[in-house]
Amino acid sequence: MKAVTSISKPSVCTNVDIYFSENNQLIALPDWGIFFIKIGRWVAEEANQKYQHVIALSIPARNYAASLVALGVVLAKSANYSRNISNQAKFDKFCNLREGRRVAFCSNNEWIEACFDGVCREYQEPRIRIRVKSDTVTNRRNQQGKPDTTHFISKENINNVTLISNRNNVNNIPVNIAKPIVVNKFLSCCLKNNCGIHFYTKAQLDCHIIGNIKELEDEITKASFACRLSSNRFEKGTLQDVLRVRNFLSSDTYAYRTEIISSFSNTLPEVSKKPFVSIFDGALGFTKWRDDYPNCHQIVLLERTEKRFNDAATIINSEYINRINTETIQNFPLPPIGVEITVYQRA
Repeated sequence: MKAVTSISKPSVCTNVDIYFSENNQLIALPDWGIFFIKIGRWVAEEANQKYQHVIALSIPARNYAASLVALGVVLAKSANYSRNISNQAKFDKFCNLREGRRVAFCSNNEWIEACFDGVCREYQEPRIRIRVKSDTVTNRRNQQGKPDTTHFISKENINNVTLISNRNNVNNIPVNIAKPIVVNKFLSCCLKNNCGIHFYTKAQLDCHIIGNIKELEDEITKASFACRLSSNRFEKGTLQDVLRVRNFLSSDTYAYRTEIISSFSNTLPEVSKKPFVSIFDGALGFTKWRDDYPNCHQIVLLERTEKRFNDAATIINSEYINRINTETIQNFPLPPIGVEITVYQRA
């Protein structure tokens, strides 16, 4: 596989303050690790959205490559969340909800679960009603506890409410709904100034990873990482805290950001949503299912020693020759030594 030559000088990227954490020691992420995160960020921030990009990398080893690429995608996508949505559009969306819809409500800088209780028109302008169950609720013996609290939210304060994704479409909130939603500290640290509540309330499929599920599970849920909070403070966690892989969540009512598909499967499972980017962790999944992802960006990670490397490289070189745009790729991160890249846009 040849390295592409039409890449301009890279953009200035913010330092990635993420570390490996092992035996109570912090190891700075090496250049190759930072590079993979930047690849994911570039696709989410810089890739031309009119066309589908294919970024193919020939690398010495695939360890953590797909996981870190996905991390870059998810972090960049979170930074763009609701950037262009006006308060009026958000308010109108709530006005059209059915009563009883689960929401998250911010009260005294703490997010708690609540429910939408309709629209109130007794003020000068419409307001939505948010009902919060008391922490003392009616028990099974029908003994009365504290009454529910109702909040009236104006258009200006609509960002204090967000929908909670719920595949089960619960019509009525449980009696113990008023529990706080605690945002993971490692997630908050990775997001910098972005609001982590959306990771717990919004189902958003940022990427698919097609690869070895067991190996990816070890990297994402078991390996310990840390994020620098200040000069001498760190928050520890796992990549799952940020990637929120649907396969590894304890309940399907939780919001997810990533989904993993086994490259060893004989059939591609049906998926409910189209991912923003598909990450092929190895030649096997790419040669089998690249055509099943025609409308999203593709990142292909090929280890030179794997059996189907030559088959995948032949496909990539053929598509590169027939690419639809021969212009220079802008702001692409330069690879570390030992990594070859082919970048092109396909129809």
